[in-house]
Amino acid sequence: MTSDELSYDAEGSTEMKVSLIVPTFNERENLEELASRVFAAFNVAGVRGEIVLVDDSSPDGTYSKAEELSKQYEIKIISRPARLSLSSAAIDGFRAATGDIVGVMDADLSHRPESIPDLLAPLIDGESEMTIGSRHVDGGSIDSSWPISRKIISRVAAMIAKPLTNIRDPMSGYFFVTREVLRRGEDKLNPAGQKILLDILVNCRPEKITEVPITFAERRMGKSKMSLKTILRYSLQIWNLYNRSGATPARYVKFMIVGAIGTAINLIVFWLLTGYLPELFFEHDRFLIASFIAFMVAVTNNFLLNSYWAFPDRRGIIHIQYGQFVIASLGGLAINEVMLKLMIDAGFHHMLSQFIGILMGSSFNFIVNLKWTFSLRASLRGRNARG
Repeated sequence: MTSDELSYDAEGSTEMKVSLIVPTFNERENLEELASRVFAAFNVAGVRGEIVLVDDSSPDGTYSKAEELSKQYEIKIISRPARLSLSSAAIDGFRAATGDIVGVMDADLSHRPESIPDLLAPLIDGESEMTIGSRHVDGGSIDSSWPISRKIISRVAAMIAKPLTNIRDPMSGYFFVTREVLRRGEDKLNPAGQKILLDILVNCRPEKITEVPITFAERRMGKSKMSLKTILRYSLQIWNLYNRSGATPARYVKFMIVGAIGTAINLIVFWLLTGYLPELFFEHDRFLIASFIAFMVAVTNNFLLNSYWAFPDRRGIIHIQYGQFVIASLGGLAINEVMLKLMIDAGFHHMLSQFIGILMGSSFNFIVNLKWTFSLRASLRGRNARG
């Protein structure tokens, strides 16, 4: 849609309507300020707007507060019987929304509503199909009070998604998109996911995207929703998206089996080193050192099995491919180590922490090795070298 297709009333407001999806769980304390600031931002942007509030049966009275505010503002309320995923909340909101442009933002005021006019402008002018509030472009930032562990987890999650998109901040929960873009792939969106933006980027394929710098603030009231369940949902979402990246089903299944074998080897070696040979390491570093050794044993096993079973038609020059496999896997190791350290520091058992680290690191490894180590170009080099 171009700016020529828009009409304006006497006061200069566009006839275009904007629907803002706001998932909530125990956000009663934030709703009044949120609504006031959002509708003030709609006025500044010169658009008609509605909030579609999707509440997961909050016990703090979020629903009743939203009903009260709906008498003053255009707020549509969806009440769900249980606490479900953020992606499913967004999808339910999309279905109920009536706007030409649809957006998503957090209810905890970590996303400043005052950024809405800047996010809407490229869409209204027809310059973009999607705008994303980004912490990682010039001018964007994260509140200095945000815990360092959360910053690291956010960066790690973005690193895992990097092979799927060139967007600088694919973890953003603050964005707007045209209805036309959503229609391209709305039937493919995964309600079990954690990051709906990433799903839209992969499945709906917006062609013109603008990342708008924002400052991401720490919530002032309520509690963070970060949990182990959140990490698991994101990991499963990444696996599902990687599965659509072009790998044939048979090859993908073999890669998964190899990964499971490598995971078992990794955990066994890690268990032996930490449980039976702890005197080999300094007490402070023994978990990290044992994790590195377990990684090297597992990665060598995985390379050999992948070369001769999962990718027999893409064997190249073996010592070069092994080096590439190790280098690519170091990204997964970095993710593994960071998650291990963060989860142990958060009080999780070291074996569970290692398993989650492996899961997230392996997700990253699959797509990188598929597109680099065992690429068609690598196999052609091998054939040429063998004559």
